[in-house]
Amino acid sequence: MRDLYLFCLLTFSAILRSQSLNYYFGNIHAHTSYSDGNEDSTTSHMTTPLQAYNYAKSSQHIDFYGISEHNHYSAGLTSPVHYHKGVADAKTANNSGTGVAMYGMEWGLISGGGHVVVYGIDSLVGWDNHDYDIYVAEDDYANLWRVINERPGSFACLAHPQTGDYSNLLANSADMLADNAIVGTAARSGPAFSTNTTYSNPSSGNYIARYNDALKRGYHLGIGLDHDTHNSVFGRQTSGRLVVMAPSLTRVNSMDAIRRMRSYSS
Repeated sequence: MRDLYLFCLLTFSAILRSQSLNYYFGNIHAHTSYSDGNEDSTTSHMTTPLQAYNYAKSSQHIDFYGISEHNHYSAGLTSPVHYHKGVADAKTANNSGTGVAMYGMEWGLISGGGHVVVYGIDSLVGWDNHDYDIYVAEDDYANLWRVINERPGSFACLAHPQTGDYSNLLANSADMLADNAIVGTAARSGPAFSTNTTYSNPSSGNYIARYNDALKRGYHLGIGLDHDTHNSVFGRQTSGRLVVMAPSLTRVNSMDAIRRMRSYSS
């Protein structure tokens, strides 16, 4: 009888916990003029992350929004000062319960091994002369994973991963350092350069095969969806969304949900 009582109690507790999570919709992959975004700024008159957040808050089904500027000089981020301004803009725009604003970086070069979306580090990680707070060489993914793991609450998501990216990460057995740092990958990404504002331009990139590769190698990853926005259409070019499951709409809870892999693409 005692065992039955304990089983019922645990089952009821699990049901209560499952009911305590809500579904929140958004995107964590977008750019402003602080790197190579806002390409239509002459007509949109938007250039800053703060403007992007305010625009996204008025978009349909956007509960949280993340700007992830490219981390290097050749993609337009010419000084750590811009990154710090973006962090400040996110703090200004963030409103628990109505609209969460997050700021991070898209680290790496496509030609040098692939892009990684990184959140939870308020310092610019890079390699260009005088254009970083924390130095990590441009193709040193192992050191990037170490930097992320040393900062509680930070995480990485693989952006539009290709075979051979990240020092051929997905072709080998899971690396513990990488597995601890990486919490997700995009099922779809884009359309990156869309100027559509009617939610009718679907994502074109499909990365399910790379997600399956990661799982086969032993990695533990959530699945998401990225917009990779480069024009001033924050949240409006596509109806696709990253969905997170969290107890309430706060930045801490949203980031924790992604880090704990309570996410999916919709």
